[in-house]
Amino acid sequence: MKYLGLFTLFIVYFILDCFIVNKRIYWLVSLIWTIPIFGLVFNFENVSEINGLIILICFFMIFISSKSIWGILIWNTKDRKLNYYVFIFIYFIVFVLTYYTFNESMNIGYIPNIPYISSISSKSLKNIINILIWGNISIFFTFPFYNFIDKTIGKSEDLIIICCRSYGINLFYGTIFSRYYIEGINNGRQYRFELTKRQYIIIRNERILELKLKKGILGGVYIFTNPCPNFENRAYRRDRKIARCSLLFFLLTIFIGIYIFII
Repeated sequence: MKYLGLFTLFIVYFILDCFIVNKRIYWLVSLIWTIPIFGLVFNFENVSEINGLIILICFFMIFISSKSIWGILIWNTKDRKLNYYVFIFIYFIVFVLTYYTFNESMNIGYIPNIPYISSISSKSLKNIINILIWGNISIFFTFPFYNFIDKTIGKSEDLIIICCRSYGINLFYGTIFSRYYIEGINNGRQYRFELTKRQYIIIRNERILELKLKKGILGGVYIFTNPCPNFENRAYRRDRKIARCSLLFFLLTIFIGIYIFII
């Protein structure tokens, strides 16, 4: 039980570190799936009380949510059209997993019941409310799954854009929620991509870019290769700063993990 909690804590460190570095809100979706695991670790001590299926589902959804954005440097999912048939199919799968995981976790006692719902005397009404709650939350969980399929399956092609213009949008006074974009033209058509802050630092002064695209099966566009590998040194100062902060954060995670789960 201790090692399960320690392992999950390191997963939380990895997720938060990636979120701070890449500034993509999707990383935080994975944190929700650690709640049942921590609830089990802190509320139960007997290994026989572990619901293995719940743990497997949580780790599976953490993997899918993280993998859906892992390695993407530049992307455009704003212009992709939603395939409703695929989305609904994925939604029902995610809903079943979500409902079973969190509803069963509350029934077993891994996590507390939602306030006021547990006080409802009618069992059928309570089930309907639970279905509505987890049904709406499942929509939020479906998008990473949808993005994972789109990112994984697709075809590659090259695109050269000229007259490039890079810019950032500061959200919440320039905090970690800021966004970075690049626009360019190819054959009279304008292309717009979102990119990580590190990639923005590397290519913001470039006016011509040769991009190796992967067009997802569902319409998204993803770039996994830095189009300016010779200018990696432009992000050197930021890389060093992040490396120091990540090391400090990692050591703090080890200290907290040992204090909570080992000592």
